[in-house]
Amino acid sequence: MNKLLRNSVKIILLSLLLFLLAGCYNGKQANVKAASQTKNQLSVWTVYWDAQEGTEEFGRFEKRLDEVCLFGAHFEEDGKLFLPEELTFDKRAAKKKKQLVEYLTIVNDRILADGCKEYKKTEFLQDMLNDQERRKEHIEEIIALAKSEHYDGVEIDYERIWRDCEIKDSFIPFIKELYTAATANDLKLRVVLEPGTPFNDIKLPVGPKYVVMLYNLYGMHSGPGPKADSDFIKKVLGKMANMPEPKAVAFATGGCIWNSDGEKRFITEKEAKQLLEQYKADAKRDGASKAVTFKYREGTTAYEVWYADAATLDYWISLAEDAGIRDIAIWRLGSNLTLQKIKRLK
Repeated sequence: MNKLLRNSVKIILLSLLLFLLAGCYNGKQANVKAASQTKNQLSVWTVYWDAQEGTEEFGRFEKRLDEVCLFGAHFEEDGKLFLPEELTFDKRAAKKKKQLVEYLTIVNDRILADGCKEYKKTEFLQDMLNDQERRKEHIEEIIALAKSEHYDGVEIDYERIWRDCEIKDSFIPFIKELYTAATANDLKLRVVLEPGTPFNDIKLPVGPKYVVMLYNLYGMHSGPGPKADSDFIKKVLGKMANMPEPKAVAFATGGCIWNSDGEKRFITEKEAKQLLEQYKADAKRDGASKAVTFKYREGTTAYEVWYADAATLDYWISLAEDAGIRDIAIWRLGSNLTLQKIKRLK
């Protein structure tokens, strides 16, 4: 009788163990399946100076988008905000086929009285953000502009601020106060951060979505190279680990061209492909960045081109996914030939 009882207990225990193992396996399979079906959140920028190309591309890409940022309102010499005509409600492509969140991007560029433009300037922001009353007025102007033009949210893209000792300490209070005001007015807030932001030395306010630029490794400030590579992307992603949620990363389309006379400029994917075909150059894909690069000559002048296509962006996005980030922003729409072929954005 004891032997029979012991055998019965063994059978029951074995059956229970097999049941539990089957449950764990099915649970893991379900998790893997769910993860594979998770889609990346996707946002893009359109710019006022390339409104026609951007609008056409937007129409082809709209169904895959969650957010669109219209770039960008900037400043007049007296510190007041200026909204390009292309970004006004009656001019922009605001006929949405689905619930698409539209942000007004505000950038720290300034138009001077003589018509010249200053880019990424921080000096005029110092007085505005350091003085509590002027900061309040600036926030009120931002909210009023976004509301009057029927935007769903505001995006702040004030760059080079962390290099400016006179402004960096006031930027955090500015964002905190702007988020409070935006929330009270049913507006969302995004904040763009450069890859050189001292993430470990600052405490970002909880609430806004933070979008970190994963580009500008090479460009107008340097010699030839890709806008990003794996080491650069992984390094910045590592620094982002302790940032508050929600957070996103931004990758850039197109590239840059340099010549032996010291001239350099940004180019779109469309322009790069045209040069490649025109000069019948030998294009190669860089191993560390998956960017496309080629060289050619025009008389005595040598040129070198680096640019991103769909395969490049797919690779960069995969690195963000590996770090657990699935909120992706793309700079920018306009003259992209392969953007719709990015597998990780489908």
